[in-house]
Amino acid sequence: MSARPDPSSFLPDPNLDQHLLAPASARALVDRIEIAATDVVLDLGAGTGVLTAAIQRRRPRGVIAVEPDPRCRSRLTGRPGVDLRPVRIQDLAAGDLDDVTLIIANPPFSALQHVIALARSLPGLRAAYLCTGARWAAAATAVPTDDHYSIVSLEVGTSFEPTVLDRIPGSAFTPPIKVPAAWLRLRPHAVTDPVIMLLVEVIRHRGGVRLKDFLRSPGLGRGRATARLRALREDPLLRGWQQRRLASLSRSELARLAQRIRLSAPAG
Repeated sequence: MSARPDPSSFLPDPNLDQHLLAPASARALVDRIEIAATDVVLDLGAGTGVLTAAIQRRRPRGVIAVEPDPRCRSRLTGRPGVDLRPVRIQDLAAGDLDDVTLIIANPPFSALQHVIALARSLPGLRAAYLCTGARWAAAATAVPTDDHYSIVSLEVGTSFEPTVLDRIPGSAFTPPIKVPAAWLRLRPHAVTDPVIMLLVEVIRHRGGVRLKDFLRSPGLGRGRATARLRALREDPLLRGWQQRRLASLSRSELARLAQRIRLSAPAG
């Protein structure tokens, strides 16, 4: 039987935003995570399987590796105990991942928005551990008064409790990257605010919508939500922003809007 190719010999395609962790770095990061024998772990953007192998050493119940690049998949195919999914992260069927309890991944940095959307949809997820760019991690963990606060801060903070666990030097990747990365832990909140979640989606995909139209959107719900939306439309601060397009809001304005929405949530 031929030896498995050395992952470090693989040359990533920069056009695919591939940045592969060195095996020693992957093992050091995974060894800090509490992985139970009952866990099913999702490795998004598995690449040549460096993180996958480190996860398997901890003997979870299952490992699902997601990798669309056929060159990388040749390093993963036939690996015992690995459920290989040859698709892009955004094309995964969340309904097939109900058993997933952990995400441990070094995904393409350009796919992090899809990773967050997927993580939000997994009912059994107890934590996600992600290798991200340091700037993205700073935004994900930013509070409204920080310079890094952005739509990323709002999107991540609404669904998760984010914590930077470690800094990763650019030299830990093949090939080396110019800026440092971070090892980020996301723990899901028990409850998320549907109005803020819709705000994030609208800004992401239809940022030209005016605030007044957003607050009249049928997607915001009915019944008890009606009084809440009426109160938001009549809020003295927001009344002055009614004609503003959501994408034009500054960092501080976005933070104040999110604060007003949170304060409008019914008790309990």
